[in-house]
Amino acid sequence: MKKTFGMKLSGFVWMLCGVILLSMLLAGCTGKAAKSSDAGYYVLDSASMEGAELKKEELEGLGMAYYIVFNDDGKGIANFDEPTEIEWGDGKFSADGETIEYTIEGDILTIEIEEYTIKFKRSNETPPSV
Repeated sequence: MKKTFGMKLSGFVWMLCGVILLSMLLAGCTGKAAKSSDAGYYVLDSASMEGAELKKEELEGLGMAYYIVFNDDGKGIANFDEPTEIEWGDGKFSADGETIEYTIEGDILTIEIEEYTIKFKRSNETPPSV
């Protein structure tokens, strides 16, 4: 049975929520080899699944104004509804024994999990106080 666009979008939103919940559970690994050039404040820019993409404005409309902060010392914050301390480096950020891989090209930090792609864009604004 072929999935309708609405079913795909609904599935995408539920998977995105799952990714976000997984990320919220994170809290400690080894932030070895953190590149200071990757340090920065990244805000949620888009999320996509199988060609269906939600842009920043649409995600914010769903209450998803998430961000990641990579500090120069290999530590940082991932805020997916609630700030969580992370350690990052070598294309991964980790907490609480869980690890998420990412890539950075230019100002875009990308997380790919199965058919889901979540992009964060480097921001020159000051991150919220935690």
